[in-house]
Amino acid sequence: MSPTPPPIFGKELEQLLEQARASGSRGLALQERLRRVLGPERGRAVFEQLELRERARGKLPEPEGWWLTRRALEQASDPRVAAARAEHLASAQAEAGPGARGGWWLDGTAGLGVESWQLAAAGLKVVALERDPELARALAHNLASRGCPGGRVLIGDALRPPFEPEWWLFDPDRRAHGERSLDPRTWSPPLAEALARSRGARGAAFKLAPACDPARLPPVPGDHAWVWVSLRGELKELALYTGALARGLGRGQSPGRREVWALSADGQRKFAHADPGERELPALEPAQVAQLHRLAEPDPALVRSGLLGAFGRELGLSAVGAGIGWLTGPAEALERGRGWLELFDVIASAPADPRAVRALLSERGIGPLDVRARGVGASPAELAARFAGRGTARGTLFVARTAAGRRAFLVEPLTDRSADRT
Repeated sequence: MSPTPPPIFGKELEQLLEQARASGSRGLALQERLRRVLGPERGRAVFEQLELRERARGKLPEPEGWWLTRRALEQASDPRVAAARAEHLASAQAEAGPGARGGWWLDGTAGLGVESWQLAAAGLKVVALERDPELARALAHNLASRGCPGGRVLIGDALRPPFEPEWWLFDPDRRAHGERSLDPRTWSPPLAEALARSRGARGAAFKLAPACDPARLPPVPGDHAWVWVSLRGELKELALYTGALARGLGRGQSPGRREVWALSADGQRKFAHADPGERELPALEPAQVAQLHRLAEPDPALVRSGLLGAFGRELGLSAVGAGIGWLTGPAEALERGRGWLELFDVIASAPADPRAVRALLSERGIGPLDVRARGVGASPAELAARFAGRGTARGTLFVARTAAGRRAFLVEPLTDRSADRT
């Protein structure tokens, strides 16, 4: 079944949107004007597109060219993450042998089409499948506007596709029953069914929520690998790769290997370890806490993946406190971790007592605070209000549970110049 355009679409929609922007009206006034001029249904559709495109800024490139729905936008992949995945998938398919290179991909839960767009951009043959007819219309428009053939968009169920693909991509709907859920049985399609359905293919990729714990997901048959992905320091997703798509991920050969990708303006970094060992690193002794000169906040994908311990041991780093994710160590070791670590100079520290912290801040004319907290039983906002000084300068405070008790560290970003100080 081929998708057909909705009542307002393409050039007509773009013209109406441009007229709405040029009117100068905003908010409720614009909404009422559109309803009056276009009628309730058409006015609502145009106003919703304006609102969604504004929300999509920073997430989608040139959001003016996208036809959006509220729910699909919330679930859409970041194009930079989807592009990194597509690069891996194209490489894995090429390495699977001559017979696999021309095989078709099925994006079984295509949504707005970000993943399908990036697969096509990577040179892969992809069919985008979406069971919601309204969303499928949006999907066809989005792919066509990006140079992807609209004829490759089909309406159908991911578990009952119209053909047998060699390669699968799934992004299960984790809000199938209204609220976001980490229970894979409630997803659409359920993860266990998607795994079973893709078992005969050469490989499958599954985009999952970053909060998912592989130990709480259904067993994965055969070779597979887990990849945690961050973008500019923000944890974005957990991905599962099976079959031929797992090759080259992680270290070693055992199923269930783990890898971390950190995407930034500087490119892409990867980390894996054949024997991750203990998640926790040795913590500072009480006497070392007050002498702390530098600390680092690791990339959240490293933390979530369970590879932080392996990463820290490779560099010879320690934890600021037991079970606390902030790290410290020699300046040279911290510098080697740049890209994975956000580095800070410790200007001063004090017990995390309001009077002691305010005195520390008063000496430096600091008032308002940006606070990060670990293991202290209070939120950053609560601590910022509790510790705020009377000065005008803004400071950054790290508050953590340590072997010497709860302690506050006044810090500033560690620049290349300050890293050279001893």
